Order: sequence, then structure tokens, then C-alpha cells
Amino acid sequence: TKGDNSEQVEVIEYTDTELMDSSSGAGMCGATKGPHITLMTLILWPVAIFPSLAVAFYYGAWTWYNLYIYFSEERTICHKIFICPILIITFPLTVGLSSVGIAIFAAFVQISWSFYSWKMEFLDFEKGFYGWLCLKLDLSMCSPYDMYTDELELQPMKT
Repeated sequence: TKGDNSEQVEVIEYTDTELMDSSSGAGMCGATKGPHITLMTLILWPVAIFPSLAVAFYYGAWTWYNLYIYFSEERTICHKIFICPILIITFPLTVGLSSVGIAIFAAFVQISWSFYSWKMEFLDFEKGFYGWLCLKLDLSMCSPYDMYTDELELQPMKT
């Protein structure tokens, strides 16, 4: 390496979408990007809502069920008496409205100029909202899917 600071390394990471976009040509328009792709994504906007709504409702119901089981079986009797009835009563409001919100968000996010970024967003129905919510509530065991946290433990280097 050149220069005084040979310990610095610059890491450049590319996503699959960036690699596909860069390999498809340097121009603003082409077979895989341009106004025709944006028009296609606008036409498919209603189609994007329904699978996202179904998947978001499924994951929302699964998360709600995991929360209910957690509060009814692993917490105190006070949680069974006070929290579980509130969870049951608010099911349509919490799961229903969050599913609709996620579906509308997913439909807007899939609008794109590039075919590859559209495809990636279109096929990501739920956007990881319920996993994020469980992590923020510090109840990762209630997540509808497996969650992995990347914790790196740094040790001092011995010379």
C-alpha cells in the first residue's frame, strides 16, 4: 500500500441490485431501467398491496399469538388478568391496522426506476416490521421468525 497509514483499509460493499444495475449499462435508460419500468411498477401497485397485506397479517397474527402465550404462560398472574384481555380486545386494531399500514408502505416502496431494485422490493412482502417491533420491545422470543443479532466481541490484540 502507498502512503503513511498502511493500517487503514477501505471496504466497499455492493448489494446485488447495485451490481446488476452497474452491469446493465452506464446510461439512465435501458432494458432494465427507465420510465417503462416505473410505469410497470405503477401499474402493478395494486397487485403489490394484496400479497403484502396477507403476509403482514399472517406475521402479525403470529407475533400477537407469541405475545399472548408469553404473557399468559411465562409471566405472573397479574399479566394473565390484565395484559391478556387487552391483547384479545385489541387484536383487530393492532394487527389489522399494522398490516394495512405495512401493505401500503410495501406498495409505495416497490415503485422504482430499476427492474432489479423493483424485483427485490416487490418480493419482500413484510419488510421485517414485526421482527423489528419485537426487538424494540425487548421480546425477541415473540418474533414470528428467527432473529439473529450480530454481536462482535472485541479482544485486545496481544503482541
